[in-house]
Amino acid sequence: EWTTPVEHLHGNWPGEIPTVYRWPYDYSKPNAEEDFIPQTIPFSQTMSSNMPHDFEGNAESERIQREWEEQRAAANETKIN
Repeated sequence: EWTTPVEHLHGNWPGEIPTVYRWPYDYSKPNAEEDFIPQTIPFSQTMSSNMPHDFEGNAESERIQREWEEQRAAANETKIN
């Protein structure tokens, strides 16, 4: 592998440079469909916190979290049907 020629492209990959939205390792996010969430998935498509208790006691945060969960459930239902 050390003798493999390298094309001098930006980032060493062809095509469009990917957009990265999160840190490299986002594991075990509550209510996520998969155990691992790739860097290319926007935060808007995942819960805003890894900790469910972050929303407890804050009515506005709890409302936003419920809305997010309902939207995800509806989107998943649409995928299934």
